[in-house]
Amino acid sequence: MITYNVLIPDNKQQFFQEFLELIGANYEKNNEEFFISDEQKKILDERLKEDKTNFVSARESLSQLRKKHGV
Repeated sequence: MITYNVLIPDNKQQFFQEFLELIGANYEKNNEEFFISDEQKKILDERLKEDKTNFVSARESLSQLRKKHGV
């Protein structure tokens, strides 16, 4: 099974829902939008200023998690 996350224009919502029902798809309607607070933006901006040699790569981070939690 494949999952898609799509944004549908308001004027096409009914058509899209009918299409999903026609093909027998399971769907969940979600009207929530994702926002980052000013505090979160500030933290991200501060992180961007840090020395990149101190960063841990995604691969290394996953490796550390596997060792620590047996994932």
